[in-house]
Amino acid sequence: MPRETCLPGRLSRARRGAARALGAACSLVLTFAARLLRPSVPLAPGAPLRSLCPALRILVVRLDGIGDMVLTSPFLRELRRRFPAAHIALVVQPTIENLVARCPYVDEVHVFDCWIPRVWRPFVLPWRAFRTARHLGMGSWDLAILPRWGTDAWYGAFVPFFARATRRIGFSEHVAEEKRWFNRGADRLLTDVVSDGRDTHEVDRALSIVRALGGDAPHARLELWPDDDDDAFVENWLRTLRVETKGPLFAIAPGGGSTPLKQWPIDHVVRLGRELSDRYGATLIAIGGPDDARLARRVAESWRSSAIVAAGETTLRQTASLLRRCDLFVGNDTGPLHLAAAMGTPLVGIFGPTDERRFAPRGPHQRIVRMDWACREVPRRAGADINRDCRSACLAEIGVDAVLRECRAVLAHTGTTTIFSMERS
Repeated sequence: MPRETCLPGRLSRARRGAARALGAACSLVLTFAARLLRPSVPLAPGAPLRSLCPALRILVVRLDGIGDMVLTSPFLRELRRRFPAAHIALVVQPTIENLVARCPYVDEVHVFDCWIPRVWRPFVLPWRAFRTARHLGMGSWDLAILPRWGTDAWYGAFVPFFARATRRIGFSEHVAEEKRWFNRGADRLLTDVVSDGRDTHEVDRALSIVRALGGDAPHARLELWPDDDDDAFVENWLRTLRVETKGPLFAIAPGGGSTPLKQWPIDHVVRLGRELSDRYGATLIAIGGPDDARLARRVAESWRSSAIVAAGETTLRQTASLLRRCDLFVGNDTGPLHLAAAMGTPLVGIFGPTDERRFAPRGPHQRIVRMDWACREVPRRAGADINRDCRSACLAEIGVDAVLRECRAVLAHTGTTTIFSMERS
């Protein structure tokens, strides 16, 4: 993955320290400038804002990755139910646009290119946010919502602020330790803040905002929106590869997404694929994005059976359509895991330094395998999405036999989520 060198896990200690110093300097400037703004108002969950009814134009800013966007789908659906006549716009990263382009709950999708080396983000992203806000239309939004609970690493709060939305709602900088340090002063960019620091799933956090706006939000079901063209592409693609669709199709995602810390060892992935292929006679599909293509080809060549490489060959919606045809998905805590959950594919998720209490997939037939290490508590206490002090070596202690056992259980349609916890010896 060419962008790994920009990740904190790959930065040298000196560069990491410099990035923190620059970020802290930017936070101090923001804190000083924010004193000129009026304070935000605490918004407790369950306290509806009746003055917003009806909100005519709503702006939703979600600048996270694939999995986070999938976990936001219930929020978009319930927000539309709360404001059926509103004009809703969604702002996402460019890589996410394809995934939400057919979302029936928003009227328009805009992109905010927030990718830049971490050290330059405090200086460049606020300016990009200003340009995005100018494109969206300043002063034309009645309500803006930022559903992200954790650290705002992409400075998304600047978008609705510069857009001069009348009401700007998001989670407070004080909900988590890391966010309080990284986004110091950001509450002043909002008019209403949700100070909910409880341990709960990301889906439930986002839905709490809808409830605070007076909505019921009774349904937390994930969903995606591949269209007929996506389905036709997958059918033709499988036919071209001469895949026997009458037999079982098993999808495996070997990549670690945004960081190698979440990547299960490749030799484990290879052995698991061979075991599943031998036991069930399944066709294996290596799933992932363009950055995972080389790794996927390497894994597929080692499976010693008929295997397909879909990494880099399909769009996000096409990948979702492909996963809908699969009988099993196995992968790390990355975007494809949540794509599979949203499409109802039976799955087994492998969790290392991320907290499954926040990011567990929500699907009809699934299992989670995780390590029970004490250091896994760090992200929960600090409010970070991932414990970057971890090393991917701990994932090696999740054995192939443990994952294979959960795969057999899922294929037997055992039903709801079960966590198979491996105690540290």
